[in-house]
Amino acid sequence: MIFYQCNCRGIKNKSAELQLHIESHGQKPDVIALQETRGRPRIPGYVTYADPSEEGTAVLARSNVAGTQHLTAQKGCEHTLVDIHARTIGSGGNLFVMSAYCRPLGVAARRGTGTNRDTVPNLSWLARTPDATWRNEDVSLGSDHDILSVTTREPKSRAEIGTARITDLDRMRKCGAEAAESSAEA
Repeated sequence: MIFYQCNCRGIKNKSAELQLHIESHGQKPDVIALQETRGRPRIPGYVTYADPSEEGTAVLARSNVAGTQHLTAQKGCEHTLVDIHARTIGSGGNLFVMSAYCRPLGVAARRGTGTNRDTVPNLSWLARTPDATWRNEDVSLGSDHDILSVTTREPKSRAEIGTARITDLDRMRKCGAEAAESSAEA
């Protein structure tokens, strides 16, 4: 699975650039965790999970990746918690993805300089996943944070798409009427 994590500092004017970045890569991320969204992000092909009472974080999952959002009573840090339903994660169960953002209280938590802006890097962590790689995408979307990509080396989990079954309603009604007539005669 491929995960992106980005503090976008407002997604409204950056969603098209993020979508272009996603489309330009051969493998699209399965899950995208965003912080400082300042609104509800929408990217075609992804389902957006976000707390309706907050506008600070969101988790986007590809439309063929099943997930359930969990709303928690935790206060202090804005967050979005999503349970990714993946049969291939292993015996440990499903994969929980949280996008969290804690606003600084009075004192800036991040200080940049003209020569070194990355004084407090973003954080991504995984548990029970021994084969994972992290890389900086070197794309900032106009923010002072770059997109981070985390790739795990396990089988991909995709929703199974079955064959649609179309019911012939006229035929069903006719068969139902015939069955009712034969039971009435008996």
